[in-house]
Amino acid sequence: MLANGLLRLEPETPGFEVLGGLSELVAEEDCTLAVVGANTDLPVSQGSFRVSKGERLKIGLGASGFAYYLTWSTALLKPQKLDLRRESTSLLRVVAGPQSELFPRNWHSVGFTVSNRISRAGFRLSGGLNPHSFELPSEPACCGAIQITPDGTAIILGPDGPTIGGYPKVAVVCSADLDMLAHLRPGSNLEFELISLEAAQTLRQSHRAEVARRVAQLRLGND
Repeated sequence: MLANGLLRLEPETPGFEVLGGLSELVAEEDCTLAVVGANTDLPVSQGSFRVSKGERLKIGLGASGFAYYLTWSTALLKPQKLDLRRESTSLLRVVAGPQSELFPRNWHSVGFTVSNRISRAGFRLSGGLNPHSFELPSEPACCGAIQITPDGTAIILGPDGPTIGGYPKVAVVCSADLDMLAHLRPGSNLEFELISLEAAQTLRQSHRAEVARRVAQLRLGND
């Protein structure tokens, strides 16, 4: 949404999402390109810039973040820089899941580390909880759900994760913190803070309002 806002495009206009890798692009025509999300090795890592027909770009990750997003417009809009301040902490706020009572009350105080087995389907964490033998029927699952496998491994479901699952769900990441989740790199230490459902709903509303406000500012910047 922020990348599209830089280019005065509709919020749901398709673009590219690149997770943890190098991308190489060639412009087929003059255009304005927007890059947001993780820091990259481009001169403009959080903002828009003009690209000439035939120009080749190699884009790799910079010092922080894991996913970056590319959108483009054939209109040669005024380049803009996005003021994107990223939180330095790796603390995710969560609400209790439907099977939270099956695990110790202080489960979230256990130290977790992001493993190298991550994708849009989910984030597998190292550290984890004790093994269990709970057998549950499959039930609906959502992005951000934290499932505990029989060996005690915690998996946070991503946007391409399964819509149903039988592993017990100890918690769900607040939607306001899913952006932060997307930028965790392998080896990152991770902590959880358990909050109420009401607090999570308030955070969601505030987050949506802040994104809408920033998109509106970006559109005005190109008028």
